[in-house]
Amino acid sequence: MEENEMSPSKFAMQQGLILALITTIYTLVVQLTGLYTESWPNYISFAIYIGFIIYMFSSYKAQNNGYMKLGRAIGIGTLAMTVAGAVSAIVTALYIQFVDDSSIKYQMEKQMEEMYNQGMTTEQIEAAEKMAGMFQGPVFVIIAGTIAAAISGVIISLVIGLFMKSNPPEDF
Repeated sequence: MEENEMSPSKFAMQQGLILALITTIYTLVVQLTGLYTESWPNYISFAIYIGFIIYMFSSYKAQNNGYMKLGRAIGIGTLAMTVAGAVSAIVTALYIQFVDDSSIKYQMEKQMEEMYNQGMTTEQIEAAEKMAGMFQGPVFVIIAGTIAAAISGVIISLVIGLFMKSNPPEDF
């Protein structure tokens, strides 16, 4: 690696922070406008991740003479998504905890209504509500958000990496 060349992990961390900024702003807009009650913002969020990974892989290849192996793509994509997911999850957890928890309440109401429609008894619904309450704290939101981002990062990076990889020529 040359002196002016950035390490893959440092590149991924920087890109992850940029993605975190983008997704955090998007998430806050969705929260503030009440769009969390709709499903279409999730599709836009997914498109943001895919578009950013494509951009990130293109940037990485441009910095590396047009080359990027599949393993490197998966590594930098997963690390960037994990960093972005962790930062975004922290901001989201703080927002829900201290500013506005209406999105969590909305999700709980939807789940309870769905259980009622499935024929569950009041006792079963109350037990489920109590159980679900244990998984809504900020620590759980942060851990779950980070893990979900890491898993998504592996999958998205693998798929996009398969299309964007380009191995350097091997010397004999």
